[in-house]
Amino acid sequence: LVAIVVIPLVSTIVTWWTPLQASRVITVASGIAVFVLSLTLVPSATSHTALAAGPALRADALSVVFLVPTTFLYATTAIFSVGYLRPPSGDAGKRYTRHFYAGLNAFCWAMAVAPIVNGLALLWVAIEVTTVVSALLVAIDDTEGATEAAWKYVLLASLGLGI
Repeated sequence: LVAIVVIPLVSTIVTWWTPLQASRVITVASGIAVFVLSLTLVPSATSHTALAAGPALRADALSVVFLVPTTFLYATTAIFSVGYLRPPSGDAGKRYTRHFYAGLNAFCWAMAVAPIVNGLALLWVAIEVTTVVSALLVAIDDTEGATEAAWKYVLLASLGLGI
C-alpha cells in the first residue's frame, strides 16, 4: 500500500525537474508499477481480507474495486501520452510537456490515494487534491479559455464537494 502512494508522489517531484525524455520514461514506469501493485491486492480482496499500512492506509475489497481501474487508467494514459504529446519545439514546449507529466503523476497519486486512505478527513484531502491538480491540468495551455475553464471547474467541483 505504501508503494502505491509513494511511487506516483516521487514521480511527480522527479518529472518536474528532469529532462523531457526522462519524464516520459518515469511516468510510464510509474503508471505500470502502480497498476501491477494494485493487481497484487486482488487476492486479498477476493478473500475479504483488509490490508493496512499503519493507521492512514487501508485496502478492503471495495478499495480494490476502485483502485484497479484507476491505476489501469493511469498506466494506459501514461503509455499513450508518449505518442499523443508530440515532441515539442523550444524550451517552453518542453517545459509544458514536463509539467503535464508532473501534473498527470500528481493527479493519479491523488486518485490512487483516495480509495485506500483510512478516514474521512484524509479522503476529503485526497479528493480536494484531485480537484486542484485537475484544474491545473485544464489550465496548462495558459490561454484565456483554458484559465476560464479551470476556474469554472474549480467552482463546480468545490460546490459539489461542499454539498
